Amino acid sequence: MNRSFFDEKKYHQRNKVETVFSILKRKVGESLKARKYRLQVKEIKIKVIIYNLSRMISTLAFLILFKEFYRADNSFFFNIT
Repeated sequence: MNRSFFDEKKYHQRNKVETVFSILKRKVGESLKARKYRLQVKEIKIKVIIYNLSRMISTLAFLILFKEFYRADNSFFFNIT
């Protein structure tokens, strides 16, 4: 392959997209139940919404735990009297 036609930035974008597709298929399944095209599109949209909601919930849970951890009383570790 000629290096002048290879775009590193686009390649990394594709890598990110392929990763998200892989995660999406593992979490919500890769097969569709709907037979009609219009309903298949709707089913895919619902699966993407479910995936995004699960990401938001886990991120929120992490942020809450992170905040609580650093808010904890540090006098146990730094007993200065």
